[in-house]
Amino acid sequence: MSDARRPKILVALRPSGAEPPGLRDKVDGLAELGFVTDASEITAEWEDAEAVFVWNFRSTVVPDAARRLSALRWVHVAAVGVDASLSDEVRDRGIRFTNSRGVTAESMAEFALSFMLAFAKELPRFGADKTARVWRPVETRMLSGARLVIVGMGEVSRQLARRAHALGMSVTGVGRRARVAPVEHFDRVVVQDDLHEVLATADYVMLATPLTEQTAGMFGSAEFAAMPTDAVLVNVGRGPVIREDALLDALRSGLIRGAALDVVPKEPLAPEHELWDMPNVILTPHISSDFQGWEDAMVDLFVENLRRWTEGEPLRNIVDLEMGYAPLDT
Repeated sequence: MSDARRPKILVALRPSGAEPPGLRDKVDGLAELGFVTDASEITAEWEDAEAVFVWNFRSTVVPDAARRLSALRWVHVAAVGVDASLSDEVRDRGIRFTNSRGVTAESMAEFALSFMLAFAKELPRFGADKTARVWRPVETRMLSGARLVIVGMGEVSRQLARRAHALGMSVTGVGRRARVAPVEHFDRVVVQDDLHEVLATADYVMLATPLTEQTAGMFGSAEFAAMPTDAVLVNVGRGPVIREDALLDALRSGLIRGAALDVVPKEPLAPEHELWDMPNVILTPHISSDFQGWEDAMVDLFVENLRRWTEGEPLRNIVDLEMGYAPLDT
């Protein structure tokens, strides 16, 4: 492809301004790249950009600059969640979106599994005992035979179900639609209307849903009340899926045993926030997807999709703009 025909692609960087590792070399003449951290940095010469690579998944460059980017045809987000890049105007224009589904799924599934193991084997208690220099043996629980409910049926959920099933857990999935055919590693899959019924059976509940208009605040007081008091909530998806006031009430009152949270509604979590001091809470700073080499893998997926886009081939991970995520085939 000659320089005159190379498409212009804006890269929406994180606030630090650091470029995606190896991006310039890997693009290698497929496109002309421009780098910005917010919409105000887009100059007139870049208003004809045909694509945006959203390296910072929290960036609002696309909706903020949509009117100026009249030639925009494709947006690729270096994450699974694309909510920050969407707006009514973007949807109405029919701009094609792709995401990075699958790149971090195994890491996030391992994180969710480690959270469940930590609660089963009382690791927070033993950590506190070590700090206090207290030798206090206790009986711990088995994951084998435990009941896991996974809310969301994406790639992370499939990877966790495979691992949980191998450990002898029973696994129930909650999805948007009923499945006639069995889904591998799930004992059964129910629809959202059956959520409370299956929550009542759970030892562990894992949330792995995208953040959409339908899922924002979907897990609140009624859902916590439906869970057994001995159950643990795990969230590696998006923080705003949970209503924070309901979560805090459930943890304070003992309505649930505890929670393991890689995400919270407002990040970073404020130093004075109550969650820091709750002994029945495990917190990590939104890093379940950050395995060694994850950034390189994100870049590789974008470059593969860029090659497909320039050559007119089908793109990977096309996002349904109404649903707000890239659905799996089954």
